[in-house]
Amino acid sequence: MEKGVQNVKELAVGLIVIATILAEEFKDGIQATDAVEIFAKVKGNSELQAKILSAYNGIDQVPAEAKDLNLSEGVEIIVALVPEIKKMIEAISKPKA
Repeated sequence: MEKGVQNVKELAVGLIVIATILAEEFKDGIQATDAVEIFAKVKGNSELQAKILSAYNGIDQVPAEAKDLNLSEGVEIIVALVPEIKKMIEAISKPKA
């Protein structure tokens, strides 16, 4: 029985979103104020909140979905990640304001 990949996709997207936020904040080195800035960035952006919450909510289903992956589902996950990876590259490429 096929389990789908929704939770795997949401977890992967959530991890990329978190990595992007951290990369943006830490690109000038780790500062004492980074934690406050990260919290403010997430708190002020409902889209980020939704992606992080979605990643967490289905995390218990991820092992079963990952065990059941097929090639088509792998491609589906990659397609879901491409926009987030693009945002990450753009965020890392521009200087910190």
